[in-house]
Amino acid sequence: MNLNYKLDEKEVFKFYVEKSTFDTEKFGFEFLSDDRFHTPFNESSPIKIVELIVRPECNQKCEYCYIARYSKELYPIEQRISREQILNNIRIVLDWVFNIKSVYINHWELFAGDLFYDDLYFDIIDIFTEFLRDKIDQYPSVFKRYPGVILTPSN
Repeated sequence: MNLNYKLDEKEVFKFYVEKSTFDTEKFGFEFLSDDRFHTPFNESSPIKIVELIVRPECNQKCEYCYIARYSKELYPIEQRISREQILNNIRIVLDWVFNIKSVYINHWELFAGDLFYDDLYFDIIDIFTEFLRDKIDQYPSVFKRYPGVILTPSN
């Protein structure tokens, strides 16, 4: 047993992400080299959604929202990160999904309350565009059959 906590934590996270969340056998579309794609879904299978909690601050306070109800417990104020770190984290996730794992996930939901007051939404979309631009050119049939969706649920 490895007694180094950081290494153990990294291995657990890697297992969770690779086997539970981004397993192409049950989750996404795998890019292949010849413009074909592998999808484990038949027409009746649901496509899973990736939900990103961009930031827990929200000015809307919707009654049904888990983040609005429990954000202080889930995301203590002293542990919240800067705008730059948020954008960097999104860049890391998208790089891993689209470039390292070569998986196409076409449905993303961004939770954060109002992403427009400080233009964070547009910076996030620019990052998605940056990562998807080459993939769209490389795999046009995938994007034609499964167009991408980025939703921002809001009241």
